Amino acid sequence: MMQEAWEFNSKHLKDLDDKDVDQNLVALVENALELPFHWWAPRFETTWFIDLYERKEDKNHLLLELAKVDFNILQGIQQEDLNDTLRWWENTGLRELTFVRDSFIASYLWALGISFQPQYSYCRKVITKAIALIIVIDDIYGTLPELELLTDAITR
Repeated sequence: MMQEAWEFNSKHLKDLDDKDVDQNLVALVENALELPFHWWAPRFETTWFIDLYERKEDKNHLLLELAKVDFNILQGIQQEDLNDTLRWWENTGLRELTFVRDSFIASYLWALGISFQPQYSYCRKVITKAIALIIVIDDIYGTLPELELLTDAITR
């Protein structure tokens, strides 16, 4: 039943004559049809929404400025978190395992999707490390010296 409702709404929204509709609303609908709102990671679309709001004629300039400042502050905090966890990654020695995927940034993005709020910095770091280690363990089909190197890194 939900699938039928989705197909019905999608068809009619795609066929909508957008000449008589607010262009910001058209952009929101097109974006929602591409990927429904409830599937988004909360902060990954922030710049898209800020840009969309900036184009509104009746925008609140203070609210817009606050959104930009909030985004920049949070991005700075998240960059510090990433730098801290990258230093940890470099110190583990796991980069010496040449067969392991280098997907540390992807690990951080997963953590960011789970907890983006500034007060959850420690949580993001721990999740990033856990995902990175899971990826390493998943990639292991190594020789005894490589497995010993991994064991030493995990022990540290």
